[in-house]
Amino acid sequence: MVQTADILRQEIARGLWRDVLPGQRPLCDLLRVSRTTLEPALAVLQRQGIIRISHGRRTRIVSKRKLAQRSSASMRVVALIHGPIYALSQSTLYTLTQLQHRLQTAGFVLDIRFDARLCSTARDTPKRLAGLVCETPAACWILFSMNHAVQRWFMDRRLPTILFGTAHADVRLPSLDTHNEAVFRHAAGRFLAAGHRRVALLMPRFDLAGDLEGERGFLAVFEAGAYSGAEGLVVHYDGTTEGVRAALGPLLVATPPVTGLLVADPRIVLSVMGHLQASGKSIPRDVSILTTEYDEFLDYQVPSVASYRHALTTFAARLSRQVLTLAETGYLPARATRLMAEFQPGASFGPVVAG
Repeated sequence: MVQTADILRQEIARGLWRDVLPGQRPLCDLLRVSRTTLEPALAVLQRQGIIRISHGRRTRIVSKRKLAQRSSASMRVVALIHGPIYALSQSTLYTLTQLQHRLQTAGFVLDIRFDARLCSTARDTPKRLAGLVCETPAACWILFSMNHAVQRWFMDRRLPTILFGTAHADVRLPSLDTHNEAVFRHAAGRFLAAGHRRVALLMPRFDLAGDLEGERGFLAVFEAGAYSGAEGLVVHYDGTTEGVRAALGPLLVATPPVTGLLVADPRIVLSVMGHLQASGKSIPRDVSILTTEYDEFLDYQVPSVASYRHALTTFAARLSRQVLTLAETGYLPARATRLMAEFQPGASFGPVVAG
């Protein structure tokens, strides 16, 4: 599709067609492509203001001057991230570094913007976004783990946008993420197979589609009823260390006891383990811990932490290709790309100890 759009731009620039383009069938024959390739290429040129597509009429050439225009704004890619840079995971930092390198090689600049309020329920979010977009013209936008309100705002304004995360059900934007539902399902199955019958999912209370998708996968395994008496609990916390302690408190005195903890955010794993040990709980004899995402700092933890890891190079390469396509053409199909993570055993996870 990208090559087809490039060829069309070149032929329009050299004057092969003056006012209108041929019909789709002649164009397909000329370019030796199918309609499924031609139509997205034409849509790209329309978004760039080069042509105007009208149903039932010939496609008109609107402006040839835009073919030669490539302003500094069109060479900027903006990554929008909530929270400060020091709170980013190592995998996210690696992805940003690789993305920046690949964009620079292609002549683009990666502009990283942080705004902690974008994942809150602040009423001024639309105004803040409008101001940001007005002040920062860009070839495309990358939304890192943004909530429903932010995703819908970009979709409704038809800005060239890709999500590094999961799209909400009513959001039609291209996205790249771990297959959260599959990972959480697999984790729940691991606990059950190891004899755990009361397992809690510790989940931050954010409006993130990936979290909701994972939560559904986790609960579905227990609701299937394959293991008699098994119960899966979802416990939300506010994202702070104090919130983690408050969420764990009732679990530690529950009857029957919770013997397994699935932690959705690796950054709080150390807080969870420290609180359990301070409460006299042995890991994994009393409580097994498994996190759905790996971070490098976990390599220095004792006992070692069981986790799910994805290939960072694959993630970064896939995101870079999609961002470059979107930045260069203004178009990317609203398709969800999901990559599976691999289970990595650790000493924090083990079978239930009888008695």
